[in-house]
Amino acid sequence: MHNSTTGDALRNEAVDIAVDVTSMMVRFREKVRPDHSYVLAMECCRIADKIQKARDTALPWIAKDFFEEGRTCAVRSMIALDRAGAHTALPGPECRALNRRLHDMALALGALAGETTG
Repeated sequence: MHNSTTGDALRNEAVDIAVDVTSMMVRFREKVRPDHSYVLAMECCRIADKIQKARDTALPWIAKDFFEEGRTCAVRSMIALDRAGAHTALPGPECRALNRRLHDMALALGALAGETTG
């Protein structure tokens, strides 16, 4: 099956981040507050959603807005990850890796939001 995001590396990375974050939250569900894990997982899912919407739109200024919203979701995800880690002992290397991936995602989406202005 082919759709607009079959070969979309950015969206695939966003989905992979969401899966990895959710997996970590499930493994530490006894330690992480539900409101922290829910916000984190949902913001990560929203990143992929915003990328999908940007790819599906035909108007560059609307795509710019979706990419910017995706960047905001990535920043919110980093904040949520920090909050979750502040209240419980999450594995440092895994959290740092996820934080780096979210940071890179925010940079990529910010660049795409800037490129589509016109």
